Amino acid sequence: VWCWGRNQEGQIGDGSTKDQLQPIAVKSLAGVTTIAVGDEHACAVQKDGTAVCWGQNYLGQLGNGATGGTKDGKLETVFGLKDVKAMGAGRRHTCALKIDDSLWCWGGNSYGQLGNGSATTKLVPTAVKGGKIFKSLPPAVGWDHTCALNKGGTASCWGGGKNGQIGNGTKASTNAPATVANLAGAKVIAMGNYHSCVIKNDGKVSCWGSNSYGQLGDGTKESSAGVRSVLGLSGVLAIAAGQAHT
Repeated sequence: VWCWGRNQEGQIGDGSTKDQLQPIAVKSLAGVTTIAVGDEHACAVQKDGTAVCWGQNYLGQLGNGATGGTKDGKLETVFGLKDVKAMGAGRRHTCALKIDDSLWCWGGNSYGQLGNGSATTKLVPTAVKGGKIFKSLPPAVGWDHTCALNKGGTASCWGGGKNGQIGNGTKASTNAPATVANLAGAKVIAMGNYHSCVIKNDGKVSCWGSNSYGQLGDGTKESSAGVRSVLGLSGVLAIAAGQAHT
């Protein structure tokens, strides 16, 4: 794994806190299958199905059972986690999807973004409510919310909902998975800071949540707690969402 850019919290993983203007290898890390990058931390899944994280750890987002940053860029093994196939990192929380289709999250939880039925910070992986129902998890989850695809083409979201990013028709936060309303045939999901989008089986795109800059692509700047169709798109294969654009 190679990283570059801001490194104040050791998120580059090169053993320093010096900003890196070009790619540099993460120390002592090889045999990686996938990575996830959060606000100021990063994680990787290794070939043996275990996970490591590095960088900021103020709210336990590294999953090593402690808090406090690792400014030396030291890799921290995520406690008790194995058989991982995908990871997603947010501002100060992290999630992992296991091969048995269960989902586990840890770190900051003030909005319920860990999905375990509480609003308590967790320093080690904790199971998301719902059981072994999850199909896929993108490498970037929301600022204070999380979404995942379910088996059968539906989606669930949880956490902060003030911008409608849960997609269940309300702007209330929820600490357990809520099914996105009026959504079927979803095959890819992406999250921005306060909005979420999916590619459907027909190649069209739908989004919901914050829309103050038109990031839902529906021709308005009105936020929506319900699914909105993105105008004029078809045949879409991949999607990514940023802070206020998609």
